[in-house]
Amino acid sequence: MFKEHPSYLIDIVDFLNNFFNVTQFPTSERGGIYLPSSNPVERLGFALEAETRLYEWVSDKSLDALFLHRSWNLELEKLTPELGIISYHLPFDECLTVGFNPRLAQVLQMSNLEALGEKENRAINIQCSQAI
Repeated sequence: MFKEHPSYLIDIVDFLNNFFNVTQFPTSERGGIYLPSSNPVERLGFALEAETRLYEWVSDKSLDALFLHRSWNLELEKLTPELGIISYHLPFDECLTVGFNPRLAQVLQMSNLEALGEKENRAINIQCSQAI
């Protein structure tokens, strides 16, 4: 079922802050709202980085908000001022890619999770075995 009330950028960020457990990262690396917006979010786009075609794509898709993994080189003047932007770099990388990812292991029905290393007291990389 769809929600009966609109979602806002702050709602999405609250969810992602919890999902990524951002409190384990230095304040400067936590991510979150990059460009605020108080408009409801009905169309959310996802992009890896700000490359040349991003600006036209955002406009063509009539996005209300953008999740941008790498916000470097973003040219805000090429975007509408109403667009809200969320950006997470380190939390995204460590929770969904190279990091210790128990959620993915659970979906793949893996067990015996073991971190292969640490970075600033955070588990990184994962070793596990498939459940039989």
